Amino acid sequence: MDRIVILLAVAAGATGMAMRAVEPMLPALAGEFGVTIPVAAYIITVFAAGYTVGQFLFGPLGDRFGKLRVVTGTLIASSLLFFASSLSGDLVTLGLWRVALGLTTSASFVLGLGGLWLLGLQLKLIPIGGMTTRFGSFNERISKGRKREA
Repeated sequence: MDRIVILLAVAAGATGMAMRAVEPMLPALAGEFGVTIPVAAYIITVFAAGYTVGQFLFGPLGDRFGKLRVVTGTLIASSLLFFASSLSGDLVTLGLWRVALGLTTSASFVLGLGGLWLLGLQLKLIPIGGMTTRFGSFNERISKGRKREA
């Protein structure tokens, strides 16, 4: 059981990293697609919209098909969507991939941490979840630091 708890907590932490991954890249994305930074930032908004819808969608799906099965499937889908978004040729296509990515990454948080919380395993999750959140924040700071140095 401890292995599943750790894996689901790390998956939930990856949700935060997926959400924040593009923020340090906004100036580069704006330059690449020939738009201003505020226009390029819409990809953050569309990710959040997909993430919000996914939370309502994956709760019932997890109850019907099993939480672990749905989380596993959506993590695989998220990996493929990350790859697909890296191949985007324009900002609209990137935005569409980010909506789908937000939708799929929400499942690991809702079903992973939420489901385990209901099982009374929250005391095991708090340090692991905090660790993965701190790693995402640390990773973001490193990325921004590298951008400033370049």
